[in-house]
Amino acid sequence: MKNSTKIMLLLGFSLLATACGSGSSNSLSDSTTDTSLRTIINNQSLTGNPMAGRSIPNINSSQAQLGMRLFFSKALGGDRDSACVTCHHPSLGGGDDLSLPIGVGAVNPNL
Repeated sequence: MKNSTKIMLLLGFSLLATACGSGSSNSLSDSTTDTSLRTIINNQSLTGNPMAGRSIPNINSSQAQLGMRLFFSKALGGDRDSACVTCHHPSLGGGDDLSLPIGVGAVNPNL
């Protein structure tokens, strides 16, 4: 299992354990969870800034333009009827904001 997957699982379980309490505050448990999370954050040098340590190409570069064309192209879909953007729209944080995906075989694939 990748290290980043382990970290995400640990963070998820820690948050779940904290959120599923009986409603009464357990300062020892809260303190332990906070300490564990702080240790992970510090060890991984997490800043909360998704741009930290990344080099993003200019949107007008040929690499970015190719990526955009591929992302919006239906030609890459299995049945050539849906593009990646169908379910992973950038303005929705990579999601589709729907409880069920439109995906392949949609009634209105151009939605």
